[in-house]
Amino acid sequence: MRYRWFAHEDEKDEFDQPVSRALWHDEDREEHPKVIFSVGKGAGTFLAGMVVCYALWAGDLQLFLFSFSVLLYLLHPLARSLGGARGRFLSNFLKGFSLALGWGILIWVLL
Repeated sequence: MRYRWFAHEDEKDEFDQPVSRALWHDEDREEHPKVIFSVGKGAGTFLAGMVVCYALWAGDLQLFLFSFSVLLYLLHPLARSLGGARGRFLSNFLKGFSLALGWGILIWVLL
């Protein structure tokens, strides 16, 4: 009985070994477009943006800064994809800044 993974023994690679189904099917797969935001993350970003707008309208500084930090954290993948050569640096900077701002606001509110 043959191992089912090597079903296509008529196809050989450069080392004259049978090509496995895993390699054979990987070549036939279509490339999916890279998605920056999933549906849930896009909805969360929209909701964070709405909270930022409400905090500006209401004049609540702590809520504005905290929701702005959440919005910055949710937008860091966008900075990576649009930043070009410095995209990774911008993404890490936004993530670190938003975390520091969020923790600072929490400490400010609790003191």
